[in-house]
Amino acid sequence: MLHFIISIIIAILLFSVAFGFVAKVFSLSDQAADSFTDLAKEANDFGKSTKDKSSKLLILDVGTIVVAFVPGERIFMYKEYIDPQAPDDEGFTFNYFFPQPQECNNKPCLCLCREYKSIRADQGQEGYYIYHYDIQCNKLQCKETSDLAQSWFTRRTSQDPRRVIVKFTKENDKIKLK
Repeated sequence: MLHFIISIIIAILLFSVAFGFVAKVFSLSDQAADSFTDLAKEANDFGKSTKDKSSKLLILDVGTIVVAFVPGERIFMYKEYIDPQAPDDEGFTFNYFFPQPQECNNKPCLCLCREYKSIRADQGQEGYYIYHYDIQCNKLQCKETSDLAQSWFTRRTSQDPRRVIVKFTKENDKIKLK
């Protein structure tokens, strides 16, 4: 009887580990990838149309970023403070940037970044505790788009909603995303 109970416990533990591994592998959904492809298509269709405004629902998985690049730009994404109680001019500041990937071939493009890490780019200004990091994407998918008026990004953390509305407008016949 004891042997049977131990076997059941071991089977449950093995099942839990295997289930956790499978869940991690499939946590990046096809639905989010398809939504990104639809967003890129909508951006291109909107750029060729005579419409002034449009919008598209974008589905994002946790830990993903969607970025629209104007050629040659390094996008400022966000900053973090090591001491949230300190005023802005004290403590450590970490600025995160996303440089345009080579996959864009120096053309306007939309990119879906599914796994990323931060790489220290430089020390920042001497005498200040400001550090700059570049986002390096491990799983990247880029699509060329119509001309963009400005760069843009959205990302999803565990606290953000899965669905966001991306709004398109035109500025001097170039696409502007919000």
